[in-house]
Amino acid sequence: MNERRLYQKIQSSSEEQTHQLFNDIYVTYGKLVFFVISRYVHQVQDIEDLTNDVFLSFFNQIQQINLNGNIKSYLTTSAKNTALNFIKKQNCQAEISESIFLVSNISRNASYYLLLKEMEECLAKEEIEIILKYAVEGMKFKFIAEELKKPINSIITTYHRAIKKFKKYKGER
Repeated sequence: MNERRLYQKIQSSSEEQTHQLFNDIYVTYGKLVFFVISRYVHQVQDIEDLTNDVFLSFFNQIQQINLNGNIKSYLTTSAKNTALNFIKKQNCQAEISESIFLVSNISRNASYYLLLKEMEECLAKEEIEIILKYAVEGMKFKFIAEELKKPINSIITTYHRAIKKFKKYKGER
């Protein structure tokens, strides 16, 4: 398939012809997009959904996109970005679950003070501060990093390690 000619046809075609061209593009690049996404996401249903999202987005924006004649490059880049955004969303949901775990411990212990004492037994002051700012106060990692004058990756890593350490400590008791 000559991509430059195909791109020119897309730009000058009627809606019906555009639909047929889109179908040709899907048949040509569908497996490639699926493969690119599968490098990042491992559940087949999620990969299929994300593949469809990439092509749906492509089709909805086809007249506005400046492809420079390179449909394959556009679709593979879009597939990678879609997969990475999906992973980021999954990680955010995991962080929310961890926060719920901590907040539920507060209500289970019926006292913020008791939870704080448990944390002090196994965590460093900075770890406790980061956990409380994120899970209890609801601050974003970005703002915690700015407040503590540390790189955001350091804050995120400290948070996750502290959560694991605290869960392990709670499991041993």
